[in-house]
Amino acid sequence: RWAFAQRPGEGSAAVAALRDALAEGARVVEVQLAPLNVGEIAQLVDSLGLPGIEGAALAPRLQQRTGGNPLFVLELRKHGLLRGAGAEAGGGDSPATVLALIGRRLHQLSPRALELARIVAVADVEFRLELAEQVLTTRALALADAWAELEAAQVLAGTTLAHDLVRDAVLLPLAPAQKRALHAAAAAFGERQAEADAAPARLALHWQAAGEPARALPHWLRAAGQARVRSQPEAQAEALEAAIT
Repeated sequence: RWAFAQRPGEGSAAVAALRDALAEGARVVEVQLAPLNVGEIAQLVDSLGLPGIEGAALAPRLQQRTGGNPLFVLELRKHGLLRGAGAEAGGGDSPATVLALIGRRLHQLSPRALELARIVAVADVEFRLELAEQVLTTRALALADAWAELEAAQVLAGTTLAHDLVRDAVLLPLAPAQKRALHAAAAAFGERQAEADAAPARLALHWQAAGEPARALPHWLRAAGQARVRSQPEAQAEALEAAIT
């Protein structure tokens, strides 16, 4: 008996044809491995026996950064230790080894799917299909195949990217001018939405990333006002400081 392991969205056409042929003949059993949850990540980290490292403390952040992929969890821990950040969930930046693995998966995507992933990565919580329609000058229905492609490759989970490392890999090849243009589109789109007043700091960050601090200023002031009403002095001070700088 043979066992074959493959990441979703990877593999050549010949491999896909072999798998389909075996499935048609009922000669293969597919087992999909679920990602690790927070408790399982904590157990994995504790099993490494690293002094001063508690899996329970690192697991939530590691789950956010890796999506529960055990290989990525181990690579982040190794990366953090090499950089002297043993008690941090990954040591800050993303290891090149992991970005290369994810990049290989991204290179197999169609151009339209990759464009859609980049819009999701930049817009973050402000992403809506209407924004993709606007940026790509197409209708939402025409994006259905690209959307399904991203989900099959485990790049998208719902309307967000699967985890932080995927976002880093998606954004890595973008030129600064491209990032600024996408941030500006996300900010302008967010200002037109009815719920825009709920997240002024997010819109301010988009305008700053777009290189337009003047358009960020009113959103920082509104964020400060919201924080004052909610009795959040630290958040108010941060927003005011951002407005001044």
